[in-house]
Amino acid sequence: MSISLNFFSTSDNRLDVAIAAQLDGKISRSQLQKFIMEQGVVVNSLQIFKPSHKISYGLEIKLNWEENTQTLDDDLTSKIGIAFQNEDLIVVNKPPGLVVHAGAGHRGDTLADWLAANYPEQAQMQGENDEGEHDSPHLGGGMVHRLDKDTQGILLVARNLESLKFFQDQFRSREVEKRYLTILNGKLDFEIDVDGFQIRTRRNVLKQYFTLENAENPDIAAKIAKQMPLKGDWRTSHSIFKPLFYCNDTNQTIAEVQIFTGRMHQIRTQAEFLGFPLFQDPLYKVQNDVNLIDLKEKFSEKLKLTKSEIKNLNKIEFTEKCQNLFGFIDRPSFFLKSYSLKIGMKNGEIKEFGC
Repeated sequence: MSISLNFFSTSDNRLDVAIAAQLDGKISRSQLQKFIMEQGVVVNSLQIFKPSHKISYGLEIKLNWEENTQTLDDDLTSKIGIAFQNEDLIVVNKPPGLVVHAGAGHRGDTLADWLAANYPEQAQMQGENDEGEHDSPHLGGGMVHRLDKDTQGILLVARNLESLKFFQDQFRSREVEKRYLTILNGKLDFEIDVDGFQIRTRRNVLKQYFTLENAENPDIAAKIAKQMPLKGDWRTSHSIFKPLFYCNDTNQTIAEVQIFTGRMHQIRTQAEFLGFPLFQDPLYKVQNDVNLIDLKEKFSEKLKLTKSEIKNLNKIEFTEKCQNLFGFIDRPSFFLKSYSLKIGMKNGEIKEFGC
């Protein structure tokens, strides 16, 4: 539905607060914030992507809100696994295709809804987490971090607000060791340490742009902005891609990816940049002919290559390996799995969870 509002308050206010007040609770603050950040809201003909943007008297606000009230898919929820739980934490093994938390277009059919139905404290924490002012939306209940809809694997859920802060602080300070598995198009025979910058684009509000250029330099950032319409702030984006298996019949590589930052679509946008997009990725799918050696010489501090020996598999062996690693072969989405996560527990123990 299309919503048009007029703001007539005599005092300045945050954009998300103003919209929430006029809608009288029909859409939660966290949903509004995620919607604004992903799709933007038109304020007097200017598209705004910041929930905390200050608005003043007499402004017209327009947004297109499409509500989806689907119920949980029994086939998907039957594939949800619990790898570990105690009084502080639930370690969920999320299947691909399941949305993590409510947002524009999704309500009632998410992992957060399943958790609220099966763990009473999660429903209570969802209400508690809707309070307060913040530029980034809460993820819903005790969700410590998030995975894309089509990404599968390990996801951490706190069982109280104290634990939520404890575990999220480790993500913010980059103390968590996170490893993924993925299937890449093409033959990758280098271990690649790639450390650059990424940002959202205005051409596609769902897509990120990655570069090895020094975006912290204002002149370089301005040069890139002239060529590519961008929005938001540049953020560091660091990963290591390590090839494991290659199939000549399909020209695909199974790789492990360790991420040191947790940016939106980080692995997907880096893989495309390097010339090895994820198999069946509908968004980052361009397989450019990238010369990694030349790229390394140009960006020696941002790109490191190590020659890597990989195991060659025939098509049958490769298919069996995919089945064992991912469990789902016939699916329309990309193959990406959060398969190992190492984090500190409250008792001081360092614990690794995997699937």
